[in-house]
Amino acid sequence: MKRRSDTRYTELFSHPFFVRRLLESFVDEAFAKELDYGAMEPVKTKFVTEAYAKRESDVIWKVRFRGRDLYLFILIEFQSSVDQRMPLRLFRYIAELYESLGRPAKGSRYPAVFPLVLYNGRAKWTAKRELTELIDASIPVAYIPRFRYYVIEERSFSPATLIGMRNLAALLFLAETLEPEELALSIDSFLDIVKAEDAEAVGLFSRWLNDYLRQVAAEMIPGEPIDLRIEEDRSMLAENFRIWRNKVYAEGRLEGKLEGRLEGEKDAYQKANRKTAYKLLAMGMSPESVANILEISIAELKALVEQE
Repeated sequence: MKRRSDTRYTELFSHPFFVRRLLESFVDEAFAKELDYGAMEPVKTKFVTEAYAKRESDVIWKVRFRGRDLYLFILIEFQSSVDQRMPLRLFRYIAELYESLGRPAKGSRYPAVFPLVLYNGRAKWTAKRELTELIDASIPVAYIPRFRYYVIEERSFSPATLIGMRNLAALLFLAETLEPEELALSIDSFLDIVKAEDAEAVGLFSRWLNDYLRQVAAEMIPGEPIDLRIEEDRSMLAENFRIWRNKVYAEGRLEGKLEGRLEGEKDAYQKANRKTAYKLLAMGMSPESVANILEISIAELKALVEQE
């Protein structure tokens, strides 16, 4: 089941704060750290071809780099399967973008475009990164079009890595990477990160999260409509986040309580609690927070994780 609103997700990367966090944290290229993020301009769909304008999952930004214009072309790939023709697909989109820019002034060149694919599917990204890899090299390579794009795979980052980045873009990936039970257990880490971020960006994130958690809750508690009403204000976000977690707790859907109830065995409950404790500690959560979530003492937590 797809658990998100594609439009809301795209809306996040239509805000400069999220784009900056995305590039600075997830693009391993030196130029990403040098961009003038204070001079970013969104490229409106009216400036691109009619065929391209119909694509709601692509975002284009113009930014300054060392005194020159640079275009960021972000394709948000919602498909569950990998598009093996991605190099060709992106090559065509960027050609359309250049067409929309018109002819450059005499003596100047077209601006550079950085093509970026943001992929959230569960399957590993297997598409070729280079256009040349799709073309038969039956003639000298000098005559074969060269084109490469950059891929960010959401699920290639561990929860501990994402939490360690401490920003909203990483938090977005974390929410989609974790299973519902793990997401409920990670709320304190979410709130700690949200407190330090830009207020307007937090508002956008809150609206996306509201949609996302409502869908997650519907999966976990079928037949019961839930309106989380997560507000843009940080204090309201925190409160409603905790209400959502408590509701998950109350339904007995957290792994330890669920397994213990279904199997009726104390050791099964302990085993599930131990598994949960390992996961949370590996994500960087403090022993105090883990003990509080599991409703046990620090001593009991220590004994739990030391068991073989």
